[in-house]
Amino acid sequence: MRGAGFSSDQQNVPIPGLPGTSVYRAEDFSRRKTQIFKYCNGLPLVAEMASGLETGSTAAATYQQRPSSARPTLQSTPQSAPERPKTSGPSWLEFDRQVLRFYAYFKERVDQNGLELWRVRKCVILFYLEDSTIQVNEPKEDNSGLNQGVFLKRHRVQGSDSIRSWKEVTVGESISLYGREFFVTGCDDFTRDFLHRHGIAPSPNKGAPPGPYETAQEDTKKKWQPQSRPATASESPGDKFLRLDRKVLRFQCCWDNSKNPFGDKLPFVMHYYLVDDTVEIRETQQSVVGRDPFPVFLKRMKLKKGSYGVGGRPPSAGTLSSRNPSDFYHWSEFRLGGTIKVFGRSMALMDCDEFTRQWYRQHLGLEDEQLEPCMIDMDDSVKRPPTAIPPHSSGIGSEEDSLQTVFNLVPKRPPQHNAAGDGFILRFIGKFREGFGFKLPQPRDKDRRFVISYFEKDQTLSIFEVPVPNSGITGGKFLERIRVPQTSSTPSGGSRYVCPQDMFIGARLQVFSRVFELLTADESTLKHMEANPTRYAAADFTGIVRKVHKSLRQNPQKHETLKASLLARSSEKSTLTVKPLMESLRDNQVDISMHEAITLARGADPRGNGLRTVEILRLLGVPV
Repeated sequence: MRGAGFSSDQQNVPIPGLPGTSVYRAEDFSRRKTQIFKYCNGLPLVAEMASGLETGSTAAATYQQRPSSARPTLQSTPQSAPERPKTSGPSWLEFDRQVLRFYAYFKERVDQNGLELWRVRKCVILFYLEDSTIQVNEPKEDNSGLNQGVFLKRHRVQGSDSIRSWKEVTVGESISLYGREFFVTGCDDFTRDFLHRHGIAPSPNKGAPPGPYETAQEDTKKKWQPQSRPATASESPGDKFLRLDRKVLRFQCCWDNSKNPFGDKLPFVMHYYLVDDTVEIRETQQSVVGRDPFPVFLKRMKLKKGSYGVGGRPPSAGTLSSRNPSDFYHWSEFRLGGTIKVFGRSMALMDCDEFTRQWYRQHLGLEDEQLEPCMIDMDDSVKRPPTAIPPHSSGIGSEEDSLQTVFNLVPKRPPQHNAAGDGFILRFIGKFREGFGFKLPQPRDKDRRFVISYFEKDQTLSIFEVPVPNSGITGGKFLERIRVPQTSSTPSGGSRYVCPQDMFIGARLQVFSRVFELLTADESTLKHMEANPTRYAAADFTGIVRKVHKSLRQNPQKHETLKASLLARSSEKSTLTVKPLMESLRDNQVDISMHEAITLARGADPRGNGLRTVEILRLLGVPV
């Protein structure tokens, strides 16, 4: 480059870092996101704490760099491992959901009150360890007249020098929060164990001292004790209020108004207040009854036994005080199963709660049999209209189509009938048969044969006539696929259709104006029926054998006659066919059909080698 006018010193001058004069390298720029959560020796810690500990990889590298003489050697005697430095996580992780509970009270000055000059208010101090926050709650007391609940919201309380710590709350001493002195009387078990673990022994729990008002109330109760008065003296209203306040007897009642037009049986709940012998009746809310909700049936008042007469109104409070107490209902007069009159309405007492039962056991000595519930059926009052019998079908279309004009003003498509089955088709060979008022039109009709198909899926039937050459009768479709009604009817009044129980060899089916007898079935039909014995009783091999055994046990002499009949009908090879087997059983007064005899023969000879007489006798329990 000397020819270009550059000296050697000028060639060594570094190029400034201007755009286009430097090479970009991605590894020179670290764009990783910083994080403070890391794992150190298998423990989740914050990065500030993990930085002072030696990780596993660094410790391994340091161990390899140490000389062999400085490495520990194996010894026969075990040595204690070096103590691992104790590390503590952040407070929000170490004290997660841990709360210290202290019981305390403070005294409050009361102005312009003749009953007390100061009062004691009990509180619960909650100290949350995770963030050093304090919350003060005041338990709610009934009839106190004070806005109790959260007394001090949860937040960090600033002390004289720093934030208040849990170590400043000591059982048996007071703590100042915003100028109010709280005296700590105790703590719960978790707080006590926590303090013991940190080397602090808290004092035993103590109760808060009573205030002037509580002391006066206790003196009043002692003064009004019933034991301090003579036995003949009546109970004062104050004593009755202190003894029976908030004690209520609860009964379940029923008002039967079903005899009146548009009446019904309505459930109610009756409350009897023992403190003033008043009665309140509320209606039990029911869903989907079409009745407007009206919860209070009778407001709280003394219930008179009789009626107030026509146009009479409940008496006022002043009139009630002048009435005789015997004119009103008393709790001792109520019994389960009895009735009371509520302004002319008869209320039946059906049941009561457990407190009411215990009250009657304690004060009246009633037994458990006398406190059994006497429930009333609420549903029998609704009388269903009688089921209308549908009119007879006109014969045009199916019966389901005709019924749609009865159920709907605009007829709808009848629902599909999916019976129990897998869609199998039963096929039988049948012929005409006289019966049910049907006679053969011509003698040649007895030789006609039909293929009768029964569809399990929708319980329909179709008939196909086998064509015979030179018979003069055109074969083919004899009956379209349709549900075939029978002469008998269902309990609801509708028609009964041909069902799977009607399909077996030897059965007679009435198909409208014709009667068919089932002569035989194909092999797949027999196997399907034997595989489903619950739907086809004629193909139940076990049930048929049990039925024959039961019939033969009634008369032991049938064994010899059945044996002789079977041997007489056997062939030279001592085998039988189905028809002689059925005839022999029928001669011995065993009710068996042709299909049942076929099932019995197929079960005794499953391979089809020939039904031996000896095997059938052993199967039927006849001594050979």
